[in-house]
Amino acid sequence: APRPAQPPVRYDCGDDAFFMARSATGQTVTLGIADGVSSWSRYGVNPALFAWELMVHCEAAAADAPKEPVTVLAEGYDATLRDGTKGLIGSSTACIASLDCNSGQLEVANLGDSGALLLRSDGSRPLETKEQQHYFNCPFQLVCVPRST
Repeated sequence: APRPAQPPVRYDCGDDAFFMARSATGQTVTLGIADGVSSWSRYGVNPALFAWELMVHCEAAAADAPKEPVTVLAEGYDATLRDGTKGLIGSSTACIASLDCNSGQLEVANLGDSGALLLRSDGSRPLETKEQQHYFNCPFQLVCVPRST
């Protein structure tokens, strides 16, 4: 059964989240996907909450002004950690892609085993991100853990 959508969760995407934003100038369209780590549910944590908070903050960073995807991800993650006073716990991999509508330039930032692939009609792959992991099934992740007291 779908989980009820309540902020920050906008849609039931399982443990994952996404956004799509146009910069204030309209020059850049940015898309982000966060793959929430389901293992947190073993500890009574809803894995979707961190993924959605991260994407909400990345969307705000992307909508502000044209930025490189790595900057959108860094600003979104920093804002998510600052908001961590709400007791947010979780982790996620992430992929952010930005398209400059004027130049046609596509840029991607990827962390973990998420990824992006650009296929041309001739079968060529001009863009393919690589997985980043410590070892099998242990990808690099953005994480928010409780602060020690």
